[in-house]
Amino acid sequence: MGNVARMKAAGGSTAHQKPSHIFSKPFQEHELDEALSHFDPTKAHGPDNITGPMLKNISYHAKQELLSIFNYSWSLSTLLKEWKHATIIPIHKPGKPENHPTNYRPISLTSIPCKIMEHMILNRLTFYLNLNNLLDPLQRAFKISKQRRFNLLLCSTNPGQLPS
Repeated sequence: MGNVARMKAAGGSTAHQKPSHIFSKPFQEHELDEALSHFDPTKAHGPDNITGPMLKNISYHAKQELLSIFNYSWSLSTLLKEWKHATIIPIHKPGKPENHPTNYRPISLTSIPCKIMEHMILNRLTFYLNLNNLLDPLQRAFKISKQRRFNLLLCSTNPGQLPS
């Protein structure tokens, strides 16, 4: 069953959803749980020193605080100042002499909480684009096709209505 058929089955509209609906409501706990479950805790941390294992093992209370920070940032349509900073690490290109700066590529280590929030935003954007058939059906690159993500977002868009 396609996205539009699922939306109809769930009692939703197949007309273009106004972006203000899906992009203005606060994030919910299940969205954070989903983003945390797909996050690789071995990724290097940014200048805020918040590590992946710290977030993977976060307590319920701390998770609620993190969600509050995300929702505050989301409501203001801005990122926290600390999330705009990165630690730049030069990585030597293999097979090139080490004595020239052009033989290094920069790696930016950014805030892990910001990466988690980016994942949550990406999920909403993907849901909106798929729901409104705004992606070319032939597109395969950079396209998430996991049915579970659609169902989670469908539930958050239509609270109280489970997808069929």
